Amino acid sequence: MKNYLDQTLRLTVLVFLLLAGLSLLPENLSIGGVALRRMDVFADIRASNRDTVPQDPPGQAIAPPMDTTEVPDSGLDSLGYVRAVSPDLFGQIIEDYTPEQTGMDRFFAAVDAIRTQRRAVRIAFFGDSFVEGDILLGDLRDTLQTRWGGAGVGYVPITSEVARFKRTLVHRYENWRTFSIVKNSRSGEPFGINGFVYRPKPQAFVHYEGADYFKHTGRWTHFRLFYHADTVAQFVWQNQSSFPRYDSLPTSDGALSIWSWKQSEPATRAFALRFDAPDSTLILYGASLESGPGVYVDNFSVRGIPAGA
Repeated sequence: MKNYLDQTLRLTVLVFLLLAGLSLLPENLSIGGVALRRMDVFADIRASNRDTVPQDPPGQAIAPPMDTTEVPDSGLDSLGYVRAVSPDLFGQIIEDYTPEQTGMDRFFAAVDAIRTQRRAVRIAFFGDSFVEGDILLGDLRDTLQTRWGGAGVGYVPITSEVARFKRTLVHRYENWRTFSIVKNSRSGEPFGINGFVYRPKPQAFVHYEGADYFKHTGRWTHFRLFYHADTVAQFVWQNQSSFPRYDSLPTSDGALSIWSWKQSEPATRAFALRFDAPDSTLILYGASLESGPGVYVDNFSVRGIPAGA
């Protein structure tokens, strides 16, 4: 295999020299009547006169300016952007970029209530293939849970195209029919908040097991299953420390239903479900793995549909 490292190095040097040359162009330069915006790649290391504090000559004081005319405050900074009220509020784990720092007041109030009211704060992140397998979100979730508490990955799908590549969870499944808003948009299926719906075939099962790549994804104490059933659905469940147990999903009465398992301690590392002979009307939307108050980043990734958080 040919080594292209030397070509990469030459290209990098060429790009740097080009950018350096553009930085030396005079200001207010125009081509064909189009004004060019000056680019300075050395701006961060170039000494700025604005940072220089003028010193009084020996024995002489610098007189203050005589013009005392008050200039109305436009509320804009020197670049024409809306000036922030307090720059000291920037630089936190989650930044509020609104001018008055009020755009996320309700979110910050909820975060403050994690300790005072023992509540859970959920962040829904919608994205495409870039966030599949908890890429990006794994580190974000770990940082937030280290700071504010919580354990577990939060929402998890029933099936996943990238199950083998997840760093936050061991995920295995078989015998499911998966419908998505990308591939089956005209199917008439009642898609869930994550853009998917799952229908079990006979002997369908799904297994979730914690992973230790991050600090807070190895164990959890609360498992919730989101589903819809027109008739009572029988299934088998098992966690790490229990034998298989039979249970049933009550009818939904036209609304989204939740089956829940919870224990204080010890936290479980694995949870599995099996549907031996499911009714044709049973549909599942996913599950949630969590443990007590804290922050949970729910990953709603749909390959092929880019979106924002």
